[in-house]
Amino acid sequence: MKKTLLLFALALAAYCQGPLGGGRKPGGSGSGSSGDPPASVTQTLYSLGTCAGTKAVDYNNSTTQTMTLSGNCAVTMVQPPAGKSVLVRVGITQAASGGPFTASFTGAKWPGGIAPVMSAGASRVDWYACLLDGTNAFCTAAQEFQ
Repeated sequence: MKKTLLLFALALAAYCQGPLGGGRKPGGSGSGSSGDPPASVTQTLYSLGTCAGTKAVDYNNSTTQTMTLSGNCAVTMVQPPAGKSVLVRVGITQAASGGPFTASFTGAKWPGGIAPVMSAGASRVDWYACLLDGTNAFCTAAQEFQ
């Protein structure tokens, strides 16, 4: 439980672009009159397309990436260089039909040592946050978004 809370806090801190309590605040004001967040806190959402087989998540593309399952998928994570770390978020959408399929993260470490089971419902979305430390991927999940 403590590891899950720590990863959640790390994800939130990265999203806020600073220490907890600083940077972007929910419903906060942006740089323009439209209420959009300033460019320094926005991220490009990178689509990996569909996956049936193996898919590499490379943080150099974006730290927020998505994919849709079209078959069972093994997800690999490109690690940063030694001495660096990065938090990567991956949204995985279950196939609208033909599934359910599974997604597994190769070599990931999970709270309690137990990987979550991918949501099975059609078009369900699971989000995974993985802290990459150059060697390991410490991951947690938020699931069953509909």
